[in-house]
Amino acid sequence: MHDTWSSRADAAEEAVFSRHVRRLWGLPGTALGVVAWPPVRRERLFFRWHYWWQAHLIDCVVDAEERAPSARRRRRLARIARTHRLRNLTGWTNSYYDDMAWLGLSLERAQRLHLVDNRTAIAALESELFDAWDPAHGGGIRWSRKSDFFNVPANGPAAVLLARTGKLWRAQAMADWIDATLVDPTTHLVLDGIHADGRVETPIYSYCQGVVLGAETELAISLGDDKHRERVHRLVAAVQQHLTKDGVIIGGGGG
Repeated sequence: MHDTWSSRADAAEEAVFSRHVRRLWGLPGTALGVVAWPPVRRERLFFRWHYWWQAHLIDCVVDAEERAPSARRRRRLARIARTHRLRNLTGWTNSYYDDMAWLGLSLERAQRLHLVDNRTAIAALESELFDAWDPAHGGGIRWSRKSDFFNVPANGPAAVLLARTGKLWRAQAMADWIDATLVDPTTHLVLDGIHADGRVETPIYSYCQGVVLGAETELAISLGDDKHRERVHRLVAAVQQHLTKDGVIIGGGGG
């Protein structure tokens, strides 16, 4: 079975790279993922920029290198990260905290697992996420710099990254804020977010459950605190009860 899954992973990796990964503006030594297939001209030329999609592409290469190490995959990791910085134009950061958290997580994994030097990028992203904490509004970080919305898709992955980079007290504060502010008391599922004026957005997304499970698991491992383990078990049970059918996560439409 392992050989079967490994072969499928190889096929998927090859499909992504042969179809989607191209040089940026024809520059040698660059590589980014084209965001659609078949791509239109603005996509081939990277005029459309999807910052966090490239972060996930890096994460996939990290996984591939973990599964089957090779010099080619290590070069890809360095090349995509370098090209991400080039295409982003303004540095490593952007206006969206969830985007920055995902990029930070992928670069941190590449560095920790495969010794790809991303120290400058990780430090810049960590600093943005750490400084975004907003005690004036009761805690949490915003979805984006110009938004009044403090949401789980930003705070969850940010907490994971800050826990992994040693800012455990801030990661724990984020997890505690989510638990106190955005957990539905009836179902124990995680809500989407809260506006600065106190209005709570109540849609239930599997995405939000996933990033909170990630944050609480990271803290349970790092701190050995029973409350984080208990939250993990509570949320897994809530997802199983309310968001699955025959053990499979129920899909959602739109967006």
